[in-house]
Amino acid sequence: MDRIALPRRLVNRLLAEAQHAPDGRALGVVGAVAGVPTHCHPLAAGADPAAAEQTLHAAGETLFAVYETHPRMPAGPDAAELARWDRPDLLYLPLCLDTRGVLEIRGFRLHAGRVSEVTLELAAPEDPAPGI
Repeated sequence: MDRIALPRRLVNRLLAEAQHAPDGRALGVVGAVAGVPTHCHPLAAGADPAAAEQTLHAAGETLFAVYETHPRMPAGPDAAELARWDRPDLLYLPLCLDTRGVLEIRGFRLHAGRVSEVTLELAAPEDPAPGI
C-alpha cells in the first residue's frame, strides 16, 4: 500500500473546512509545490476539474488531491466523484466528522476503474510544508 505524508497544517486546514462546511458538505482541491501538498482550495459543488487545475496553475501549484467532506457517513470512496476526477496520480481524500468532531480522513486512488486505498501519515514537524 502506498504511503503519503500530509503536513499537519494542511490536515488542520482540512479539519476547519469540514467543521465550517454548510450542511457538512464541502468539496475542494489540494495544491502542491514540487510534489509537496501546500494549500487547500474550496470549490463549488460540481466544479469543473479543468477549471480547478487552471486555478492551481495560476497559483504556481499542481493538483495533488481532491477532498470532499461527508457529515454523517464513514469516510470512503465516492465512486462517481472518483470517476469524475479519474487521474492515476490524483489522491482522493474523503473526510468525515461523524465521531464527535474527530476528523476521519482516508486516501484513495483510482487506477483502471479499481479503487485502492493509500496509507496517510502526518509529516514530521521538520518536513517542509510551505505556506499552507
